[in-house]
Amino acid sequence: MNQQELDITLARESEAEAKASRKAWQLAASLLLTALTLGLLIYVYRNSKKQKQMNNLLLEKNEEINLQKIIIEEKILNSQIVLLMPKEFNLHFYHHKIN
Repeated sequence: MNQQELDITLARESEAEAKASRKAWQLAASLLLTALTLGLLIYVYRNSKKQKQMNNLLLEKNEEINLQKIIIEEKILNSQIVLLMPKEFNLHFYHHKIN
């Protein structure tokens, strides 16, 4: 084998090594990108699930507050009605209420 053939063989080997090295880096980059994408998807899914739970809890609390508001408004309305009634009726009303 002469020097020129040896140089061609070394150049081909060097090119093959460079190609293998590029493929290894591409594989590593692809795996890293896949892992990051998967991590991001898991993060988004968990946050979405947590947000839905928080929204449901807030809806329950809001319903409870609205119910309490209705009860308070009814009590206020009833007390205003009692205050607007004539005194004789109020006394009669309380008399029946006590008995």
